[in-house]
Amino acid sequence: MIARKVDKPLTLYGAGELGRLAMEVFLKLQIPTQAVYDISEKAWSRHPQFATLQEKQASLLAICIASEPYQPIYNSLVAAGWTDIVSVYDVFEAYPECGIGNGWFAAKFNFMNLVIFNDLYDEPSASHYLAFVNWHVDRDEYPLHVLIEPREHLPSTLRDIEQRQRVATYADAPMKNISIHAEGCELKTIKVNMHLFQKYRPTIDVSCYHSRDGLWKIEKALMDGLPDYRWTFRMHAYCGQAAFIYGCPKERV
Repeated sequence: MIARKVDKPLTLYGAGELGRLAMEVFLKLQIPTQAVYDISEKAWSRHPQFATLQEKQASLLAICIASEPYQPIYNSLVAAGWTDIVSVYDVFEAYPECGIGNGWFAAKFNFMNLVIFNDLYDEPSASHYLAFVNWHVDRDEYPLHVLIEPREHLPSTLRDIEQRQRVATYADAPMKNISIHAEGCELKTIKVNMHLFQKYRPTIDVSCYHSRDGLWKIEKALMDGLPDYRWTFRMHAYCGQAAFIYGCPKERV
């Protein structure tokens, strides 16, 4: 499994928030986007029915949708005649200078993944965690036994992402709820502030999908540092995206 460089005319499928971010990324990279297709009516996209056979055969089509399962979308595009299809996250991964770290690949499922799996509280957490690991290891959509649960998401322009990409240091003051979404700086943020989390024992949620740290290192740092917590895990989107670990002190459950 390798990241995919753009080696032919680039077309995007999906004109939602991820599609807009992709257009911004490719503009930054000076990679022209020849067309954007979406089944809904948007001023800056075309309906897929207007794609020509020549375009389908000559283009690299990047799927920019994480709100629905990837494989059915991929299969429908193959049936429609597109011949070279990839997740846009795999394209992002080929260009680390773009600043998007969500398309990473990992080694095979290992012992530490099993440790995390066994320490999660409920069956939905186990299913979501397996789905998360399988996508980043094999780009395989492990069948979820529960529905993806919506979560209020943060803005995702490149400017927003760059502003969040930092290690935060918290004040030594009582804290009830902590949310860490640091675009790849989550593990460092946890380590810098762990003494405060141990002191005040807040509920905590941490994004796990921006780097390989999220495969098990983030989860283990939290589980080791904060005993007597109940840990759950959820993916709030497909393609290994919007994955969070949630911790609640058992005395507050």
